[in-house]
Amino acid sequence: MRFGNQCSFKMDQLVICGHSFGGMTALQVAKEDSRPQACLGLDSWVWVIHEEMDKKEWFLTIPQCQVLSEGFSDACESVYNYNSIKSIQTMIQNNKHPAKEFAIINEINHFHQCDLLILLPIETFLISGTRWSINPGDLYKLNTQVCMRLLNKIGMNACEPKYIEDFIARFEKRHLEYLTEYTQGQDGPDLINGDDIEAKPLLN
Repeated sequence: MRFGNQCSFKMDQLVICGHSFGGMTALQVAKEDSRPQACLGLDSWVWVIHEEMDKKEWFLTIPQCQVLSEGFSDACESVYNYNSIKSIQTMIQNNKHPAKEFAIINEINHFHQCDLLILLPIETFLISGTRWSINPGDLYKLNTQVCMRLLNKIGMNACEPKYIEDFIARFEKRHLEYLTEYTQGQDGPDLINGDDIEAKPLLN
């Protein structure tokens, strides 16, 4: 692939990401290739490695953020007989880099993290059986902004921090639940794990 002279890439800030099977692919590439400096996943389908994750044998050594839709884990358990939340949380906690996050976006499903949400918004809610409780464009964006927030935390300056924080704040109370959240304290990295925080309840 060739780009014009007007394009430039910061290879020391290369980020790999993916959705569903693409999320699994991103994880595997990040494990085997030394070039990615961070890994992002949306509803990563980790069935092929979930047993290794559960045994704490599978991990990354770079920053990563995994975002799951609320309905994805139930689908994985009913069809593929594995607990996606448990496997990914174990993998995140076993990650060898301190910058790691795992979040669940409530009241959404697998279709709401891909282009189908923009192309067929009504159909994605009907097929998944979820309520239309948030503007589809904002919902699509919320998934990516959670990932961009981590990139800002580790100094990649992916987007204006105030813009990201203001956008997430609009939906955080109702839709966003962190099971593992990375914070940068005065004395160095600090991790807030799901066992130490109270889950945010859904609002009626």
